[in-house]
Amino acid sequence: MMIKIKLLFTKTNKPNMKKLIKCKLLLIIVSIALTNTINSQSISTEGVQYCVYDEATKSWKDCTTDSKHTSLMVINDQQTMITHTTVDNKTVYYIEDETIIFNDEKEKVWAFNVVSDTGNKYIIKFNPTSRLIFCIYKIENETNETIFSIKSIF
Repeated sequence: MMIKIKLLFTKTNKPNMKKLIKCKLLLIIVSIALTNTINSQSISTEGVQYCVYDEATKSWKDCTTDSKHTSLMVINDQQTMITHTTVDNKTVYYIEDETIIFNDEKEKVWAFNVVSDTGNKYIIKFNPTSRLIFCIYKIENETNETIFSIKSIF
């Protein structure tokens, strides 16, 4: 993550105290945020919902639910890949980029653009506050969404 920090000194080479304080405050906030990220986390899921996006109505349709579906997602220490294990399968998703979206002071959403070990592209959004993981992907010309319910984060 790159943060641009404006020049902290005025033309007289004296520190601009307001900017210096803002910079220190920003660094403290970023440090706190990074200690609360999902680095090297394991996330177990229980229950899943599958939906198809309807371009005409701009809404999700044909949703089906499997409340017995369980899985485990593990994000490695370097945040370069996510391993998703189900009863039937194990898939590795390679992280191309990450965005941290702050919805408000109480809720954060992490969004990852990933490519699976079979070459399929996905957007995976983790929302620990609502305890949901959203996977958005295309099958042929349809946009699909799989929503996992988070059971625990450890």
